[in-house]
Amino acid sequence: MSLVGGGLFLGVWPWAEVWRMNLDTQDWSIGTRLFTHPLAVTSNEPYADLLAEQADVAYNAWGQRISSMIVHGEQLYISTSNKGGQLFDERFDFMSEEQSREYGAVYRMALPGVTSGHIRWKQTPTLFRFELGNEAIRVFQDGVLLGENTTPDTPKHGLEDLTFQWGAGVYGVCPAQLLDARVSRGKPPSSRSTARRPR
Repeated sequence: MSLVGGGLFLGVWPWAEVWRMNLDTQDWSIGTRLFTHPLAVTSNEPYADLLAEQADVAYNAWGQRISSMIVHGEQLYISTSNKGGQLFDERFDFMSEEQSREYGAVYRMALPGVTSGHIRWKQTPTLFRFELGNEAIRVFQDGVLLGENTTPDTPKHGLEDLTFQWGAGVYGVCPAQLLDARVSRGKPPSSRSTARRPR
């Protein structure tokens, strides 16, 4: 699960589907499925009907899982796996060795207009500054650049009509205390906040 680019991305077992919820409309839509096989759905889990007679393998061992979603820079990295790390061998003749490599694959999804960075831990109040301009999106912590996006997909118009909304995060309300939040147009930067992390 990952909250990024105005949407909540969620990997769904057992067919490794990537769904996205639009945070404005609260509507879900399917983005893609990260496996090319099996083409026909003959059971609730992939290959479950073919594994039913295998005494030492769970019937859903080759279910298709989204095992992680990590945002880095302007990309969302998504990895896959089967249920429990089952290794491929010749018993599983219902798929090719090449198809088995789709389990454990890592995919990179471009996220136009998105940037990210790693926050530095501090025991004292820290200042975050978010700049949204015609040339780039930038994120700073205490004056140090954490992330920057200067792709052609960065918004080029309509910035004067933007509004800002402070969210709660994907895992619930952040326990840090928001000491101050301000929005300014033009220069200085368009949005800033100061947050103190819990001790």
